[in-house]
Amino acid sequence: MNRRSVNKKFYGTVKFSLQYVRKLTRVKIERVEFVDFRQLCDDLIIGNRIMAMNRRTEILRRAAELFADKGVANTSIEHIATAVGIKREAIYYYFKSRHDILLEVLLPSSKSLLTGMRNIRRMDMTSPEKLRAAFENHLASFDPTYLEMSIALREDHFFADPSKLGQLQGTWDEYSNHWTELIREGQERGEFKDGLDPKMVAFGILGMCNWLSRWFDPSKGTSIDEIIDTYFTVTSNGLATTSPDIAAEESNRTICGSSEI
Repeated sequence: MNRRSVNKKFYGTVKFSLQYVRKLTRVKIERVEFVDFRQLCDDLIIGNRIMAMNRRTEILRRAAELFADKGVANTSIEHIATAVGIKREAIYYYFKSRHDILLEVLLPSSKSLLTGMRNIRRMDMTSPEKLRAAFENHLASFDPTYLEMSIALREDHFFADPSKLGQLQGTWDEYSNHWTELIREGQERGEFKDGLDPKMVAFGILGMCNWLSRWFDPSKGTSIDEIIDTYFTVTSNGLATTSPDIAAEESNRTICGSSEI
């Protein structure tokens, strides 16, 4: 076979490969007039990486939907593969197990909550203002990441590997500790009622908030803002060092000024 035939055959392969990459990744790759081996490899590598990222994201999203609907115990790798539209074996190219998928579904939203709470604790605000911001940080996460939050609050006990649960548990433990310290700080400042166990108060608040995973449905009309206002008012009145009427007035002022926080 002469050089011209080889080049023609190779060009046909290149053309097919680039068309394939364009089709699957929607990456715009210009028509090849001259074969540049380095550029060709770069283009194909980039295309493959984009395909992998897109497919990985799709697997996580479909898995989250199934976990929320069927529960982790009733969702198999086969179910996830069918929802994505790929073979069961293809899932293992991206994830080692169902629990690896579960961890990647839950960890980002959990870390986001923790980061938000760390920032709130550092802010120069009164304790009631920090409490309001903490409610917003926690409850607002049910809106854009409703599926992930719902799964996180119901499915952690399905981790068979303690090391995987440990990654989540460490995040959640630090997060709940920040709530406890926020209440304790308010008591030390004289802004929250003294004599209450700050850890018990914090766990009571988190229990109230986390119960949303059992009843909240974004499509049913109740807004997250309404829930935040209600929960904050109930809690701040209970923690207030003043009379309920004065506490309610202070709570309303905090709500009205929350947009400035």
